Amino acid sequence: MNIYYTRCLLLVCLCAFMPLCAQERWLHIDDLPCEETTSVTQDADGFMWFGTRLALVRYDGYSMKSYRNDMKRPHGFSSCDIRSLCADGSGHVFAGSFFGLNVYSCRSRLVTSRHFKDDDFIGALCVDGQTLWIGTGGGLFRMSPSGHCSRQGGMPVGPILDIARMPGQGVLVTAANGAFRISADGRHCKRLHGTEDISPTAVVVGPGNLVFIGTNGNGLYRYDGKRLQTIDGFRHINIHSLLYSGKQRCLYVGSDKGVMKLGDDGTRAMYLDGKVVADLFEDRMGNIWAATDGEGIWLHHQGSVPLRTEHPSFLRRTCALMSQLDIKHWPDTTLLARHRDINCIYEDPTGRHFIGTIADGVYVYRNNMMERHLAVGQTPWLRHNDCYALATLSSGHMLMASWHGLYLVSPDLRKGRLVTHIGPTDIRNTHILAISRTSDAELWLGLVGGIARVRLHGDDLGKARLTLYTHVGVRGTAQPVKASVLTDRHSSDGPYQIGGIYRIVRDPAGRTWATTSEPGLLQYDVKADAFMSVSARYGVNGDNVHSMDVDRNGDLWMTTNHGIMQLRLDSKGKVSFQHIYTRQDGLPTHYFGNAMSSRLADGTICIVNQH
Repeated sequence: MNIYYTRCLLLVCLCAFMPLCAQERWLHIDDLPCEETTSVTQDADGFMWFGTRLALVRYDGYSMKSYRNDMKRPHGFSSCDIRSLCADGSGHVFAGSFFGLNVYSCRSRLVTSRHFKDDDFIGALCVDGQTLWIGTGGGLFRMSPSGHCSRQGGMPVGPILDIARMPGQGVLVTAANGAFRISADGRHCKRLHGTEDISPTAVVVGPGNLVFIGTNGNGLYRYDGKRLQTIDGFRHINIHSLLYSGKQRCLYVGSDKGVMKLGDDGTRAMYLDGKVVADLFEDRMGNIWAATDGEGIWLHHQGSVPLRTEHPSFLRRTCALMSQLDIKHWPDTTLLARHRDINCIYEDPTGRHFIGTIADGVYVYRNNMMERHLAVGQTPWLRHNDCYALATLSSGHMLMASWHGLYLVSPDLRKGRLVTHIGPTDIRNTHILAISRTSDAELWLGLVGGIARVRLHGDDLGKARLTLYTHVGVRGTAQPVKASVLTDRHSSDGPYQIGGIYRIVRDPAGRTWATTSEPGLLQYDVKADAFMSVSARYGVNGDNVHSMDVDRNGDLWMTTNHGIMQLRLDSKGKVSFQHIYTRQDGLPTHYFGNAMSSRLADGTICIVNQH
């Protein structure tokens, strides 16, 4: 108990000392589990909490402590990929993740998880009084102190991007088709006039209930209750977070360009140049915390002089490393530079290159020239702009993986449809992150929380058979009724739940591999008909393997939190060569925990890191 109060006092002293500091920064080497951070909050005891892609982290003024699952305790968090945070006054920290809501009690030190059938991606959280507002990929929910959860009426079905309190009046919510004001009791929901066409992403309430709204490339706005007014200087900037500081009387804008500070007196200042700022938070001492996508946590006080940085040019050094490794780089790197947030690169048998993005559709290239852009509004059959993976069937038809399901597309790309069933199994609304066609008669699907093995009958998916794997070491379930409804065993004893599957690969020796953030590298055991965790067996550092491909020599290449790993196995499956490429080898960063890779037809492996 004395240690607890000592650390509380130390945290208070640290905050009091901050005006004398230029800036504090935490990176992976300073005990953060990874540099890709998503959110910040402060609990009732004054401790700071950080959401990262690999763990929930508490900072007590003395040290960092990471909360995550392991193979011995597989049922703590539904997912350790934390996307949103908030805390109440009763000692609870709410962590929204890639796969459900986690509630951590600072008193009992226990965690419970909550799932939502429509969409388990929790991108926004807000506590208003005794009500927890939950923004999922499928809509807005309200949770009472008793734990009862209900969907908010009047809101569109789709991703909720941000939630902000309006003291005494309810909350403001942003979605793809507008910003909404919702009363505290949830009975009234009204869209703010003029916001339906600006693609709002972030929202915050300023003085006199003046509302500030950030957008994805359409600018920054203020709303006075009657009309929208544009704030100059933010066109073509993707705004991720807004924070109004009443103590400093200024607005902080977090974007993919850094942090802009707008004073009520008209002054402006730019901090963290070139960094992607995912979240901003003001603690009780008035210090500003910034969670950045790939650059860790930043902290500064209103009296400090934040460090100015320049985004380094990585292309020259990266190409130099590729030259040393005798690996060809992408034929026209400038093509990729135009497309942010790339999910996948795929080369079909005809030589077309497909670039799938998170929210900008699919770009199709032939001979280094863009041939077509598949996007909602331009492509009649396409309903969603995200693409995670592609594969070609023997007939020439293509499969396209989306967060919202699986598309079957004609060879000329003119026709397409969402697949509702594979055999008798319903796959509607299944989140599909990976596709791997390992033979003419078999393909694998990587899901959020599982792996699906599909035995094909020609190219007729209606006659195919699906087996679903959801837990490490557990046999697959043949012909489940719904692939989109995975077994929920997070709160009970049992095997380790498989996390999001980003890549499935068959190597030349016939071994099937799967990569995931939880619990890392998986390998299919034919005799057991199950996926086994093999990170420790093959010396994979950490428990996050995001992508994998096999080069022309049969070596495995993996992207991890600690670099790019090359693994060579002998005929008996034992390690004969292993190396992790990092900054010491010329890479611009060691963090490739969110990078994707793709093998092209000539055996070249293309790796795209978002940073």
